[in-house]
Amino acid sequence: MPTSTFVDNFFNEFECRAKLFYPKIYQNYQNHEALFGELGEKMLSWAYNFLGEDLWPKTIEGYKAFVADVNRSQMKYEKTEQYMNASYEDVFKNVYDNAEFMEMYHWGVYITTFAWEHHLELHQYFNDSFLNLLPDEVLSGIDLGAGSGIWSMFIADRNKKWTTTAVDISEKSVALTSQFIACNDFSCNITMKANDALTYKTDNLNDFGVSCFLIEHLENPIDLLKNLYNNLKPGAYAFVTAALTAAEIDHIFEIKKESELIIMAENAGFRVVSSYSAAAKNYPRKLKFLPRSMGMVLQKKENDLW
Repeated sequence: MPTSTFVDNFFNEFECRAKLFYPKIYQNYQNHEALFGELGEKMLSWAYNFLGEDLWPKTIEGYKAFVADVNRSQMKYEKTEQYMNASYEDVFKNVYDNAEFMEMYHWGVYITTFAWEHHLELHQYFNDSFLNLLPDEVLSGIDLGAGSGIWSMFIADRNKKWTTTAVDISEKSVALTSQFIACNDFSCNITMKANDALTYKTDNLNDFGVSCFLIEHLENPIDLLKNLYNNLKPGAYAFVTAALTAAEIDHIFEIKKESELIIMAENAGFRVVSSYSAAAKNYPRKLKFLPRSMGMVLQKKENDLW
């Protein structure tokens, strides 16, 4: 069994509260013991600093509700070959305007970062292929569509010389995320802004940028990549992720091929330095669509030929 305090308690609580989901998550731990232990311990301690004694009911019940909803949405997608919502207006009405649903959804997604094997692998890619490119010096960055702020927190946790302006369109999300950041002593490194990720500009161009799992929530995602490009210094690196053929209830833009994301990034002006596509192991091959998560390390080109 895991030796880390929070991770150990996580498995004990999970086996009691969500026995049906326990085997897959524990198998993920066995396959990636060191990374699961390190990331899970870190993220659960951050969540505890914010939630206190509500840690287990909030996170585990949130995970159960999130996975149940994902499974329903994916099965409907298999039948109709269409995502449930086609516009931001639809998603707002059906999802974002429901505060209780959004809290459950938030903590469910949070847990998948280390509990889902393909998300854990994507995090490893983020560490190895993006963060390792950044120099050990004072840097400023931008996080477009920051949500819970978790990716900005990973950056700050890696190097206290790096600061990030984290942008999210939801004022409520910004308020809650600001509290979450403050509870974990990252306020000096992360500045939250309530603004539109498609249009927001920092006063000065940035040394790096991230935008994680926002593309699939947009009607015209190339606008996001173009704005990310416009906020970076020439030669700066960016990390972008997206979900492919994953029909979660708040996903709008359907991406079927990895090449679609690469072409979109190139059309926005980036050089694609590397990419990584991760999918759940042993996903049923009889199904039409394979839900997966893709990450890209991008670099802002300095001219058309470079």
